[in-house]
Amino acid sequence: MKEINNILKSVMDGLIQELKNGIIPWHRPWLVIPKQNMVTGTVYRGINRVLLGGDEEEFYLTQKGLTALGGSLKPDAQAQIILFWQLVWLREKESEDLIGTEKTERFRKSLFRGYHVYRLCDIKGIRRPVIKKNPLNKRDGTVEAFIQRVNPFITFFGSSAYYNPEEDIIQMPDLERFDDSQLYYATLFHELIHWTGARYRLERFKVTPDYHKDYGAEELTAEIGSAMLCQHFKISCLKQSAAYVGSWLNAIQGDKTLLFRACSRAEKAINYLKLFERVKTDKIYLEKVEEII
Repeated sequence: MKEINNILKSVMDGLIQELKNGIIPWHRPWLVIPKQNMVTGTVYRGINRVLLGGDEEEFYLTQKGLTALGGSLKPDAQAQIILFWQLVWLREKESEDLIGTEKTERFRKSLFRGYHVYRLCDIKGIRRPVIKKNPLNKRDGTVEAFIQRVNPFITFFGSSAYYNPEEDIIQMPDLERFDDSQLYYATLFHELIHWTGARYRLERFKVTPDYHKDYGAEELTAEIGSAMLCQHFKISCLKQSAAYVGSWLNAIQGDKTLLFRACSRAEKAINYLKLFERVKTDKIYLEKVEEII
């Protein structure tokens, strides 16, 4: 417990100093691939982003495109609808004005067409493009061993990082998409702290009238907890954490009480994760969990 308190104090001192120095705007430290046609490279925008939203797929093909590449649809594949919009000239009309001068008129009309496209993950026989921003990123054996002991369910796919509490799944982009390995682990730690808040762990996700502040407090908890884990594993990402914490402090209108609440919750989350380093039996594990909760 004393070790955790020392880490928390060190992290908070560092975060506060970074905030005093001036907040660097937070940026997403991994490569994001917009949803697009895999053959033409056309990026889907506007309403099509909404129509194709809801999953992590980045590449889509029409029936013509997948056939040309030698692919075939999986039995359960379902088509997605996209819209194509264009202004077209329909006709020209010649007429004379009041003084006999010939005049040409053009008529334009909006043309909408719907197309069916299929997600690449629903197609057989076509290899997914390998996306690497930094192929030299390396895994940290000590951290990987820790993650394996905790054993959360993690999927590596797409351009988003988040924790889904309904399915109890952490979603992460691949390591090679990140600016560097340290930012990859800082992001994974952030989602791992969210993972500790599930109802069958520390039960932090509760519906209250003040949803925005509760959500802000949870994001602060995850980032402070991530910074603590980074320090424990000697990963340097304090400026990135300070930028993220600072952005949420602005979002919650500088309510410092939420920061203290987040620190307390982050400490509990770290204590919970530390159990996986020393647990011997299920009985000891359950007893220690009850002490934390």
